[in-house]
Amino acid sequence: MQWEPAANATAHWVWSAKWDNTGGKWTPGEQDGATVSGLEAGQDYWFRVVAGREPDGEVPQWSQWSDWVKATVELQFAIWVVCIEHRRDPCRLLAATAERDGFDGFMERVKDRTNGGVKFQTTSYRELGLPDSEAMELLKYGTLAMAEVYPAYESGDSAILELANMWGLYADAEVQLAVNDAIRADIHRAVEEKSGGAVIMENYTDSNYIFAKGKLRTRDDFQGLNVRGYRIALNELLEGMGAVPEYRGIGEVYAALEVGELDAAISCGKCGSGQRWYEVSDYLYGPINGSVGITWLAMNDGVWQSLPPEFRAIIAEEGMRHQEAARERVTTLWAREAIRENTDGGMTHLELSPEIRDGLLQASRDRALPSWVERAGGPGAEAVRLFNEVVGPLVKVRINADGSATARE
Repeated sequence: MQWEPAANATAHWVWSAKWDNTGGKWTPGEQDGATVSGLEAGQDYWFRVVAGREPDGEVPQWSQWSDWVKATVELQFAIWVVCIEHRRDPCRLLAATAERDGFDGFMERVKDRTNGGVKFQTTSYRELGLPDSEAMELLKYGTLAMAEVYPAYESGDSAILELANMWGLYADAEVQLAVNDAIRADIHRAVEEKSGGAVIMENYTDSNYIFAKGKLRTRDDFQGLNVRGYRIALNELLEGMGAVPEYRGIGEVYAALEVGELDAAISCGKCGSGQRWYEVSDYLYGPINGSVGITWLAMNDGVWQSLPPEFRAIIAEEGMRHQEAARERVTTLWAREAIRENTDGGMTHLELSPEIRDGLLQASRDRALPSWVERAGGPGAEAVRLFNEVVGPLVKVRINADGSATARE
């Protein structure tokens, strides 16, 4: 409940009781509101607020009782949001508060606009001991209420999700985001069909870089290079460059670089700095062509449908606000911070040479894209048709009837 704060008051308390004056209790208030816990859903309660001053060393002086106010308990929903990693920028933005961050994030604004009716809290798959590779199944069966869907592990009937994250294929982040915009409705539909839920918003993570122990000046420098990879299309891209991709969990990379088991590792710039890879690698190359990380936050359908229509409308509006805020930051603030954090740690940042950028495009076109066609179901698959009609003109690539890919004007 909320009220106008009493003038000059230093304390507010709320007395709550059922309509017959049973079950009464006191709840300390904030400046202009209080959350009264332990109430029964659907039960009528009465509330009165008292305000007073508590000078040091003096007996509290209380005001007169306010008028009785009859109220009906509002339904409250507590929803956990499971992020790939809740300490990363996109998830931290969800939980941002004006007091701490100068920005009211999605969770804070939904709580305020629903008067506390919906409260979100973040966690991660790792903290729950659950595999992020099964996000959509966990959503579908109600194990998770709301979760971040990562395209790294999706293929087959969900191969369309990979199209927004086919790194190396896009000239830059601007082209990649244009592709995502063009196929957004198709991707959201694919997520919703497999998860049985509702896509609330998109998340964006800063671009991916190569954290290398040695210099990478030409495509020949990739031959036989042991590089950390962590998703199918990325590993195929590395193989197309002549490198040897090795799967390593992000927490295993530091030691592998330190002892020479890896020559390089790929991850988002701020992901690497968060793991202190700058202590065991010397050069930060990139960003890799069009390698912003794009994920989708979806809600279990049962949870979504249980919310009142007005709450769903607020969540949808604030989800879009978060999406726009994350997208604005990913190519500006977070991109600058990624480079600064690693160079402050001692790394030398270098842009990819034109030869390497061209090599990544060719490797994506010659190796990663044809392999994706197979995962999608072959040249006649719906996802391949979508590529040729919508994505291909933006990236200037065509998938042929035999599954190969060639440049197009």
